[in-house]
Amino acid sequence: MGQNRRYDLVGRDLDRWERRHRAKAGEPLGLSPEQLKLTGSRRDSREPIPVEARVDHRVVYDEPLVVEAVAVAWTDDAVLVRWTPTGSRTPVERWVWANAVRRR
Repeated sequence: MGQNRRYDLVGRDLDRWERRHRAKAGEPLGLSPEQLKLTGSRRDSREPIPVEARVDHRVVYDEPLVVEAVAVAWTDDAVLVRWTPTGSRTPVERWVWANAVRRR
């Protein structure tokens, strides 16, 4: 009898789908270290504060997405937000401009 390669194809198809999904979701962007240095001194929150934050994501182009996040630190002009992207188990943190964040 021959081998049933159906399972191999499913695995390859799943890998291809996963790569495409990651590419569509994009890479979240944040402030550069140089930009962050200009925002003032960092202050950390005792407890995370629920916020909505506009975070640019690079797909093929930069696309701002509103994410439900928590603010964990801030400076005069920037906020460090943490959220877990859809379909991921790993939280992401990015510094964004303070005017891109509002309390929920």
